[in-house]
Amino acid sequence: MPGKAKKARARNTTRHTRSSSEMSNDEGKVCDTEETDSEETACATPKGNPVVTDNVNISEEGRILIDRMECLSREITKQNSEFHDEMNVLRDDIRKNTNDMKNAFKEEISELKSGITYAQEVSEENKIKVEEHEECLKDIQIQSSSMSTAIKNMSYQYNKMYDELNTKLLDMNVYSRRSALHFQNIPEEDGENPGDVMKHFFVNRLKMSKDEVQNIRFERVHRIPLGPKEKYRFTRTMTVKFNWYQDRETVWGKRFSLKGSNIYVTESFPKEVEDNRRLLMPYFKKAKELKWKCAMIADTLIVKDERYKIGDIQKLPMELLNDNSSMRDLDTVFLYNSSTSPLGPDSCTPFECDGTMFRSVTQYLAYNRAIVMKDQRTADKVLQSSDPRQIRRLISEIRGSDGQSWRKRTDVRAMAKSIHSRSVMLKSTAVMLV
Repeated sequence: MPGKAKKARARNTTRHTRSSSEMSNDEGKVCDTEETDSEETACATPKGNPVVTDNVNISEEGRILIDRMECLSREITKQNSEFHDEMNVLRDDIRKNTNDMKNAFKEEISELKSGITYAQEVSEENKIKVEEHEECLKDIQIQSSSMSTAIKNMSYQYNKMYDELNTKLLDMNVYSRRSALHFQNIPEEDGENPGDVMKHFFVNRLKMSKDEVQNIRFERVHRIPLGPKEKYRFTRTMTVKFNWYQDRETVWGKRFSLKGSNIYVTESFPKEVEDNRRLLMPYFKKAKELKWKCAMIADTLIVKDERYKIGDIQKLPMELLNDNSSMRDLDTVFLYNSSTSPLGPDSCTPFECDGTMFRSVTQYLAYNRAIVMKDQRTADKVLQSSDPRQIRRLISEIRGSDGQSWRKRTDVRAMAKSIHSRSVMLKSTAVMLV
């Protein structure tokens, strides 16, 4: 629309310019004609009649000018009429386009209003739903927290019951073996009778009377089976279970007569008890060196009438613990670094992690390593074992393909380090020198 208006103005301007130029040219021609006529008249008219000549010339010039003015007026009127027509067309186009734009804007604004109204309604609905979901989430979190607490309590109770049952089962196993003794390095012969071999041993090596030996009754006598003889190179241990406990005590009291020989008499204990005794033995020997009143009954160390289990090592007297120190850091603190140290990773430090109870940091690391390497069977065996050496042996036998994954699990090792640090801080109070 603006382009049409500009073109119309340009045409009108061109016409006016052309008309003005024509008028100027016509006037110039009139002037030239008048001058020429006046000169000719002056030359042709006699000097005696000047007034008549001038009037004739003026009337002729006026007529010509009037005609020319009328022509110009008609031309201007025509051009004005065309200009007005073009302006009317332009005005109509502008009015039409303006109305179209107004209608389009009104429609768009109406659509925007409808969209905004719908968005507000949806927003309100979503806000209500979000509030409902937040309330539900809070309820779920509260329930989850309570359930998690309940599960932890149940897990703690179950683990405690499990440990108590294991302890009772172990005690029953120990009690069932109380009438048995192991005899190591007794020469073995093909086709031997174990009962006769043991009675001969009692008479010749333990210096017991034949009548006394003759009255001994065996419930069972045998060598520990190790498979075909050609597959082992040492003498198998002889296991003797006495029918009467008093006979067992009599033979057990004669063991000191074997001092200096390569034959040993030991009590029969389950493997778990043997492992615990192995850990307690250094403290028992140290107490013997100090000439303290001490004894080792099964996996219980008795020192000065005080009983200590494997989990009570940190409670032992300071004189026994000092022997295990590897370095003295300060005047009042001892640092420990040994398999029997109460502050080491192998020491009994019961703790719970992700609902599972662990007895030591070594067991925790071994279990997580087995899980990372996708060996659930070994992980279960690790949880069932309490011997750190056996746990390390189980882990060394894993042939998984995710060793790199375990090396990347710095979070597990950091957790173990944190647990060990906390256990050291708690236990160190029992080994501080005041």
